[in-house]
Amino acid sequence: MADRRFEPLINHIETVVRLTPEEKSKLCSYLNTKTVRKKQILVAEGDYTRNEHFVLKGCFRLFYTDKLGKEYIMRFAVENYWITDLNSFTDAEPASQFVEALEEGEVITMSKEAMDALLIDIPSLNKYFLTIYRKSVIATYQRIQQNFVMTVAERYEFFRKKYPDIEQRVPQYMIASYLGITPEFFSKMKQTL
Repeated sequence: MADRRFEPLINHIETVVRLTPEEKSKLCSYLNTKTVRKKQILVAEGDYTRNEHFVLKGCFRLFYTDKLGKEYIMRFAVENYWITDLNSFTDAEPASQFVEALEEGEVITMSKEAMDALLIDIPSLNKYFLTIYRKSVIATYQRIQQNFVMTVAERYEFFRKKYPDIEQRVPQYMIASYLGITPEFFSKMKQTL
């Protein structure tokens, strides 16, 4: 029998592939949950990332800093999103990004070793993770393309569709960072919309 704590992840997986009761039970045996505090860092630049994090509750950001300490937000993750420094997680490289909790929350953690074992033990999970990673790559390419061809106002509208409730959950300066503009420009732009 599957552990009820992991139902949101199982439901997410089953939007792509079906799992047998035995597979659900096996999957749960490899997972853990973690309660996180607001402003808690789950991944720090320079660390080796050991876990993927599936958001059960809360809002998180993936960001990096330049040499002067300026932050650049790459993405947000809310309920039913995965978040980690993927390069560090998959290739055992030091993390180049941070993952920070913007709210108190809870995540399901899956270690690299657990993922590797699960992909062998439950082959259908290969399709699930391939789908998730493809969507992530496509979203990254869309974001790059948007920066080339869309106005800031158009990028903001796309952002609002992607993260419909996020404006009530994160400060405006973080949205500005995600859009690649200053908080001042963001504030002026919002007044004209």
